[in-house]
Amino acid sequence: SMRSLAEHPEGARLLPASRPGGDFAAPPAPPASPAPDQVELLLVDWTFGTEELASYSPLMREAETAPVLLIHPDDAGNLGLGDGSRANVRLPKGSLAVTVKLSAALAPGVVVLPRHRQLDWRKLAEAPVYLSANLFNPVQG
Repeated sequence: SMRSLAEHPEGARLLPASRPGGDFAAPPAPPASPAPDQVELLLVDWTFGTEELASYSPLMREAETAPVLLIHPDDAGNLGLGDGSRANVRLPKGSLAVTVKLSAALAPGVVVLPRHRQLDWRKLAEAPVYLSANLFNPVQG
């Protein structure tokens, strides 16, 4: 009976008579949700200069801007941060010291950290990452 399958013009799909009871994939975990006093940290790429290959280019290094942590002004006020201030952000695998830049274009509750060759952004263990005020330490000086 298998010979007749090879001659079918559209091919053939072989399926088991019944679906097994359990498959090999675990059910997806429900997404974590932030507490009311937390902000979500998003790790993103800028349009130019933050991807790995660009970091090797001397021309891109001349054109790159300094790394920043983008945050909504309301969230910055709640976290004790101001525009241009430096902050240590404590992450699962260590801290990052970065300059804060306020942006009213961001949604409240979201903090954006563009990848940058001058930052060890790999300190993020997994996503999503939710940060509360006790994970931000303003840097003096």
